[in-house]
Amino acid sequence: MTTMVTGATGFVGLNVVEQLLSRGETVVAFSARPFPQKILTAFRALPGTLVAYEGDVRDRNLVLRALSEHGVTCVLHGAVITANAARESKCPKKFCR
Repeated sequence: MTTMVTGATGFVGLNVVEQLLSRGETVVAFSARPFPQKILTAFRALPGTLVAYEGDVRDRNLVLRALSEHGVTCVLHGAVITANAARESKCPKKFCR
């Protein structure tokens, strides 16, 4: 099985990706931020296969490309924006899509 995890570099996403890789599965890890090198090194030592995509989950074409290129059979959507007043006032358009 190949699973796409959105929000893969967040707290929940990292733990889900680690568990799937530990079970020998292929994970298409989709996130707006890159994986820290230390975590990538640890994940690559696990028996599963990690494919990392960096991008915005709202980018339909990129998400569809990742899904089709890797034969994704399951999606776990964990991408979120944890907003607060300072962030919303700094970049309000991100929250109004």
